[in-house]
Amino acid sequence: MDRLRCAPAVASAALPERAEAGGAALAPFLEGIEDSRHAGLDDVHQSLLGHLYGSTTSSYGLTEVRPGVVDDYAAFGSPGTQPGYDLNVPDGHNFVLKNREDPVTYVGDTLMIHGDDPADDNSFTELDANKDLHLNPFGAHSTYFEEDSVALDSLSRVVAGKAG
Repeated sequence: MDRLRCAPAVASAALPERAEAGGAALAPFLEGIEDSRHAGLDDVHQSLLGHLYGSTTSSYGLTEVRPGVVDDYAAFGSPGTQPGYDLNVPDGHNFVLKNREDPVTYVGDTLMIHGDDPADDNSFTELDANKDLHLNPFGAHSTYFEEDSVALDSLSRVVAGKAG
């Protein structure tokens, strides 16, 4: 009986309204990191990585954050994001990683309830993402952080400000 009561709460967590609310909370957090680092006169290079529903949530946050706060953004395993031209990230610094067999990345293509597929957005640069591994669909979504993988190398370059 407890599981039945939990199911609607879990399902509702993936609604676009929840991503929008999460993004509204994320924006001041990112600005706080930026401001605290500048108070110590250190320049901060802030990269934001969004996986799965986190890519949807983070894209909402990027529509609200001040320009100049986030230097690089990568969406991967994404069911959809806000359009890249609406994100407050410098031109040429939005990236997308998409495994060929990752079923989550096709949700955005098919349902479009979470926004646009960032791989179809010209303001995103596609980076290598293990897309030639030919994995089963259930394993493909979890390969982005595998040690020594092409995708992890791509994400590392985003964090270091050397992607693209």
